This record gives sequence, C-alpha cells and structure tokens, in this order.
Amino acid sequence: MSNAEFLIAGGGIAGLAAALAISPRSTLLLEQATEWSEVGAGLQLGPNAVRALQKLGVWDAVAPYASSPPEIHVHDGMSGMRIARWQIGPKFEQRFGAPYRVAHRADLHKALLECTAALPHLEIRMAHPITAMGQSAENVWLSSQSTKISAKSLIAADGIKSSIRSQLLPGSIPVNTGYIYHRALLDYLPQVSGIAIDCVNLWLCPEAHVVHYPVGKRARLNLVAVTREDKTPQSAFERASGTLKDILAQPKQWLPWPSIHVPVLKSSAHGNTLLIGDAAHGTVPYLAQGAAMALEDAAALKDNPHNFCAVSRIRASRVLRLHKASIQQGQIYHASGLKRWAALQAIARTPEHLVWSRLSWLYGK
Repeated sequence: MSNAEFLIAGGGIAGLAAALAISPRSTLLLEQATEWSEVGAGLQLGPNAVRALQKLGVWDAVAPYASSPPEIHVHDGMSGMRIARWQIGPKFEQRFGAPYRVAHRADLHKALLECTAALPHLEIRMAHPITAMGQSAENVWLSSQSTKISAKSLIAADGIKSSIRSQLLPGSIPVNTGYIYHRALLDYLPQVSGIAIDCVNLWLCPEAHVVHYPVGKRARLNLVAVTREDKTPQSAFERASGTLKDILAQPKQWLPWPSIHVPVLKSSAHGNTLLIGDAAHGTVPYLAQGAAMALEDAAALKDNPHNFCAVSRIRASRVLRLHKASIQQGQIYHASGLKRWAALQAIARTPEHLVWSRLSWLYGK
C-alpha cells in the first residue's frame, strides 16, 4: 500500500517532469528499469519546450547540458546541395521569446533527475514494472512486484507501449509506420568538407532522410538515419551524394528503433488516471516534438494537478494538430519522383521569415 497522494508510472522525461509539476504533493514514482541508463537519442528543444521547462522551474538546471546550434541547414541528399539555411540564433529567440536548443536525452533526463532529488515528498522505486491496474471513484491502484500500491490519482508516463493505456483502452495499440530510425552517437565531431557540423543538418532523400547535430558538453554528434523498414543505412542511401555517404560511414554501429505512433485518443483523462507524454500521444518525430509535448503536458498539469479532465481538454487540440503536422512533414521529407522535386523547390524558395511564421502555432506563446 501507499500513503502517497499521486502515483507516477514511468521515470522517463514525462514522469520526472510530472513529479516536478505536482510537487510538493506526496508522490510515489515507479520505474521498471533497475538503473538509469544513457540509452536514447538527441532531442531538439524548441522555444515551446524551453518555456515548459521554465514553467517547471528547471530550465537553469537543464541549460548547461544543452547546445546552441546557430542554424538549420537543409540538403538535397542526392546531389549534396544545400537548399536552405534558417537561423535559430538571437533573432529567432527574440521572435519566439525563448531559445532553440539541442541535447542528448540522457543529459536532459539527468538534469531533471537532479532536480527531483531535491523534492522532499517524492519517492522513486526502481525495478517496479506495472503488471495490472484498477481504479474506483476514490482511488487507483497498481500491481508491481506482487504488491498492490494505491493512491488517490495516477499519472501514466510509461511510454508509447504503455501497459496502463492498453488496460484502459485495449484498442489503442501503437501503429507501425513502415519506417525505422537508425540512431548513432559519435564521440567526436567529424570534419566534413562543406558541411557546418555545428548546425542542425537535414538531408532529404527518396523514402529516407538523415538528421545530425552536436550534443553535450563534449560535443558528440547525434546522428539519425530514417529508412523504410526493409532498408539499412547503407542500402537506403546507396545513390546519395558522396558527402552524405561519408557521414553515414562514420558510426561503427547503429541502434534501430521502429517507427510507431499511438492513434489519437479522445481523452487522456480516465477517471483518476491521466496519460501523458508518449503514453498519451506518441507520434512520429518529424517535427522533433516528442520531448516538448511531454514537457508541455507537465506544464499543464502544474496548473491543474487535481483536474485531469482540464489537462486533457487543454492539450487535446494541440497534440492532435501536432500529430497531423508531423505526419505531413514526414511525407515531405520522404517524397519521391515529382513530389520530391516540388518539395525541394518549395523548401528552397520559401524565405526564412515565412518558415517561422508557418511554425508560430508551434513555437509561439
């Protein structure tokens, strides 16, 4: 049993952010892993993510772990030609009221974990996978390690394959998109002729794309190659430019990760349970907003810790719009034939101010 007011299932970014949001209320967080690890990929923290971290009171702790790329460069992955460059420095920050940063997931998690360590009413229990759950009008309970643990409310932050979501909503099985994310992290920044390696670089190819940018204080290169699930980073880019192939030849190994997303839920609130982060709205990452949406969930929870329905209403239209926009962005990235030619032309001809204007719904206040 538990005397906690809140239970949190999952100790990832969403779970730790939620713990910060509901502090100083008595909280028990259950994490299935036996220890914290550095497994993960780079994260792009747009102005909306930074504002959420500021609202949670932890941006000053996170900022030292984040890098500040000066620009985003878009390349035609077949010819190697750079077709667009967008500044994300001081003018961008002034426009949106917060900076654009990148970080490794493990570094963001470490910073959040350090902040939660100062919370006197939070207990974290490792090696506690959730095997069952239930709720009544008065409380909610979880079964873990052959023990039933109850509290007044539950925040489910147990990821895109959430066992809690599957018990509440059996039809919410993640959908496979047919793509694979191949991830790698280099312990150095390679010198590539003609490429500004300190920027966010995006390479577009038929049915595939690559993104890379530096992360961390040690300036490591985060590299992600997205391909059809029947392709490898070698076969998918065999006709790509020599420059892109040189970059893809750098990693000694890749960590494949299937591309799945959660069908849009009518509500993330179910009785005394609130789904947040990927458990509620895991989507494809083509707008780089997975972590940001989890942090925004926590920011909304901070304003409404006892009103899960209000949190769901506040977040519903935004996560739905993000989900649709991310899918559309992926179609642009992976276009082929005449659609690819048109997409490249549109990107090349769109002025920077219009690019940011079209994303003001996402990055703006």
